[in-house]
Amino acid sequence: MAQIKIQADSAGKKTGINFACQCGSAPNVARMIKLGCYIHETDDFGNPAIIVAAKNNSTPCVKLLLKAGVNPETKSPKGESIADCAKFY
Repeated sequence: MAQIKIQADSAGKKTGINFACQCGSAPNVARMIKLGCYIHETDDFGNPAIIVAAKNNSTPCVKLLLKAGVNPETKSPKGESIADCAKFY
């Protein structure tokens, strides 16, 4: 399946999936995954969507991304694990 990149702002720094994870919008994350959105996209700080979801306490978004194939060992640019981000943010 082809991957789709959806930009959420005019500067192109935040993709749709990262924005949905930041807002905790599991229905939108699910919709984007179904449409083929690139699930490994990073934000302007280098954080993958799953890290953005964890930092914003969005367990449903984290679960959706894991189910879609994101590596559970994914780390932030600072070396934080998904669990670290869920605990400390």
